[in-house]
Amino acid sequence: MKQIRARRSLAVALAALLALGAAGLTTGCDPVSRDWAWRAGKTHGAIIETTAGRASLGIYRVPTRYLYIAQSQGGTAAAQGLIWHFGQPPSVKQRFTFRGRSVTLEFGTHALRSLTHRLIYDDPSDLRAALIDAHNRRSCLALTLLSYGRPTSNWTQKQVGCREGAV
Repeated sequence: MKQIRARRSLAVALAALLALGAAGLTTGCDPVSRDWAWRAGKTHGAIIETTAGRASLGIYRVPTRYLYIAQSQGGTAAAQGLIWHFGQPPSVKQRFTFRGRSVTLEFGTHALRSLTHRLIYDDPSDLRAALIDAHNRRSCLALTLLSYGRPTSNWTQKQVGCREGAV
């Protein structure tokens, strides 16, 4: 019994070390920096500013440029439509396979999509101003979700964690 516990503890410690090492290698974060940025696909990523206790979702420069053009030609509703349609609102899916049969389940997808829709569409004037600022400063559009440790939602522009994206 003691030998099983020792092996299990060793396995857990080894798994934790491997997970930390893999996270360090596979993310764009710099553990000694005050600002961390994770790349999430070609168009966006997470921006963590530890000194301000702030977490944001950033939309990279090239997509921000297209959003600005859409807003200029079709208004803020056009930019919101592009963010909703091409931003791929989050969903949590898990596929289970047993004896050649596969089942895919979705968990909390409706709630996540509803929250995302509300964040995009609830304050068009805030999005409009942030998109203009991002374009003028050649920075990225960002949706702040946490500021000074408190949940919030506001559109802004960021230089921190801002990268050239692709569409």
